[in-house]
Amino acid sequence: MKVSTSEISNDQEIFFRLEKNEIIKSSDIRELVNKDTRLSSIITQIFDVYGSRVPYPFTIFDGIFRLDNRNPYEILCEDNQISLSYPEPLNNIDDDWDLNQYFDILSNAFRCETKYAAVFLSSGWDSSSILASLVEQMPSENIKTFTLSMDYGEDTPFNVYELNKVQNICKHYGIENITVPGKYNVLNEDELDEYLKKSSLKMLFSYVAVNHKNLWESVIEYGFLEKDTTIYAGEYSDGAHNFGFAQNFGAIYPEKGFRQYGDKIRNYFLSPSFLKRLIRDNNFENDFLVKNFAPAELINYKDWEEGELMLDLIKKVYIDDARGPFLFQSIFKEEYKSRASELINKTIFKNDKPESLDQWYSLILRHYNNFHWSGSTVKGISLHNPGNFQVKMPFGDRKLLNLLEKMPTKFGRGLELLPTKYPLKKYCEIKLKNYPFEVQEGHHAYVYDVNQSLTTDTVLFRNTALKNILRDSWKDDKYLLRENFLKNEIFNKYTDEIYSEENIAEVRTINHAISFHMLDQFLEYSGYKKK
Repeated sequence: MKVSTSEISNDQEIFFRLEKNEIIKSSDIRELVNKDTRLSSIITQIFDVYGSRVPYPFTIFDGIFRLDNRNPYEILCEDNQISLSYPEPLNNIDDDWDLNQYFDILSNAFRCETKYAAVFLSSGWDSSSILASLVEQMPSENIKTFTLSMDYGEDTPFNVYELNKVQNICKHYGIENITVPGKYNVLNEDELDEYLKKSSLKMLFSYVAVNHKNLWESVIEYGFLEKDTTIYAGEYSDGAHNFGFAQNFGAIYPEKGFRQYGDKIRNYFLSPSFLKRLIRDNNFENDFLVKNFAPAELINYKDWEEGELMLDLIKKVYIDDARGPFLFQSIFKEEYKSRASELINKTIFKNDKPESLDQWYSLILRHYNNFHWSGSTVKGISLHNPGNFQVKMPFGDRKLLNLLEKMPTKFGRGLELLPTKYPLKKYCEIKLKNYPFEVQEGHHAYVYDVNQSLTTDTVLFRNTALKNILRDSWKDDKYLLRENFLKNEIFNKYTDEIYSEENIAEVRTINHAISFHMLDQFLEYSGYKKK
């Protein structure tokens, strides 16, 4: 029996649970939560893996799942258990991969079928290529761009370089840009608490997701109507082209070659060629890239079968966000991580049977649907949709992703000379008449491109009402999440940092404290009763 997503409209989500092989659905998760509902160990993944969300199709509650009509995986139900299954076999890497086919699919994905288009413009290759394509197919006065100003209490917005680039891009095309003011620096504690709820009540446990709400509110305020406006965003592209590595390191260098080389090295560590080396040889002590750029100790895959290595490696994407053959330690007590791993294995991997490393890119991109593309930074766009606006994220087009599953390493995913996102950059060069390549020179987007001592998390914690909110919720620990789930030494470390008067809290500490607070907000909203 399959659990259908056909009744879901507008990229929203609905929820279900199984009762004696009967599927009970609701668009409001509160209708499925009762006095017997228990928290799932899967909540450890909100913190251990990028995205601040549990993987699809889970929710934070045992036995309650979510449905998303954008996710291509089928949900199968058998003997009162569910499992995921992809409807098509894995693709092999195609050495004759066709760049022109990429151009055709992308051009079609960019196509606008409404009178107006609103672009969430960040100034990077992804959203700017969308804008450039729209300019060539519709009147410029029918296109508007919206860019969030990250106002976090500093003298300049945190994304000052991005804002400057946006202005240059829009001036180049004669398009109006609406700069959307940030709110974190002007809200008091009660207002900021309510502000965070806009995402937490949608099970998006990251302050980043609230930015999408700001952008949507500006679209409505501008006066766009649902029936004649398409909203565009460049999400999916980083993951689809180079597995989410973007500005991995080297951002202090203005030259784009240095900037992207960090991404190329991390992609190389994920390449079939490097993984085959791991199977053949376990001596990497003198390997220059491993010695200087590996983020953690390598896993020993000597003499493994290719299919077994692939399954082990893709599971690590869910467990600790390694995105590569590296060892990482969870911040959670082992009993919870073991349960989370067991849930992931029997639900997500029951039907996966990869055989050859030629299928590796296909496997990893498909599983991004269940985690990274279900996370706060992508799913937040559609979940914050205030009505029935059509949302287009062209780089998430099913045909395009299917093609990118087959793309060889040499097209920008490895150490070869071609740059990251090579197909997209060639599209801008060959298929677009007037793309402003000079805009992509210089610093990427954020203040930390120049001053790496600054991060969004530390600036928010230092300059806004967030610090007091997190201190209060950490002390209350209303649902005993922090003390019960975290390892004792991690709980004590985080506690010391959060209450320190010297602003010594690390990025991870702040980020996790925010997610814990937003998780508390959702539990209160859902009617969950503390056990």
